[in-house]
Amino acid sequence: MGQSGGRPDAVTTVETSLELLDGLQELDGATISALATHHDLAKSTVHRHLHTLYENEYVVRDGDEYHVSLKFLSVGGMAKNRNPLWERVRPVISKLAEQTGERALFTVEEHGRGFFIHRHTGENAVPTSRQSLRSYGLHSIASGKAILAHLPRPRVEQILADKGLPAATDNTITDQDALFEELERIRRNGIAFNDAESIEGLRAVAVPLMGADETVHGAISVSGSNHRLTGSYYEEELPNLLYRTANELELSIELPQAGPF
Repeated sequence: MGQSGGRPDAVTTVETSLELLDGLQELDGATISALATHHDLAKSTVHRHLHTLYENEYVVRDGDEYHVSLKFLSVGGMAKNRNPLWERVRPVISKLAEQTGERALFTVEEHGRGFFIHRHTGENAVPTSRQSLRSYGLHSIASGKAILAHLPRPRVEQILADKGLPAATDNTITDQDALFEELERIRRNGIAFNDAESIEGLRAVAVPLMGADETVHGAISVSGSNHRLTGSYYEEELPNLLYRTANELELSIELPQAGPF
């Protein structure tokens, strides 16, 4: 992967440290040698950056492996809580998980990626590794496609130019024309699907959460095994449940005195 250079205004040293933090997340912890290989950097360079991050408590050591530290919990918590809307979504996500028995999520877009701000796990939810709970390319998840479908076309084109259309599975949409056709369908129907496009064997249904000014706040979704999310339940019942839930949530956001439902 190498060092991120190329931009005249880039502070290369900072970019390298940020790359290494990303690498630790992608690899779920790594040794200096593994990180050096992953980023095509000298081991001495990796050691120097990790030492600085360790001294500032952004990474921890477990034997020879380095991991991101708990310090990111406070950083992430501040980012997550800066928008009071997200707290209004929390009980809705919990209710969806209990109703369906699956995993319910609220996803937002930032820097062209999909981030799971709230998630709640129902009794039948598919177990997921820590790695699968990271952010995803918007084009590969139902909630991400629901968001993309309601962003301005120039913004979508910029995201695609910056992030590309990498394949997470054989079902991921990797053709730009095909993606825009899918986004048009989502705009018409109001529902987005993910049929094993992000994780093998996993399906999801999502709807956008819209503001009164027609801007998209994010998307709510339910995901589960492709053995359970089938037929009319996957194609009609779940979409209808999500659609009703989103409509009620949008109303409660527009009329906050109504409180959460």
